[in-house]
Amino acid sequence: MEDEEQYIENYIKTFTTAEKTSITGAILKGKNELNDMISLTADFDLMIFGSQPAQSMKEVLFGTTQDKLMEKAACSVLKVQGSNF
Repeated sequence: MEDEEQYIENYIKTFTTAEKTSITGAILKGKNELNDMISLTADFDLMIFGSQPAQSMKEVLFGTTQDKLMEKAACSVLKVQGSNF
């Protein structure tokens, strides 16, 4: 089975071919600095990311990195929340 990153890249190729459009993106995995992610948003029209529900009381009260990214991003952000992320 393909790994997640390869699956996403293949999906993008299929979509851009079918819709005759172009998609440029970056796949970030693991822990990344918030400021680095915010600076990337200036180059995109839309950022899509997977997220888990808040895991601790600190995250509930002060928000997660994704919440902060959604507030400060220079582009639109779509947060996909599920148990598999």
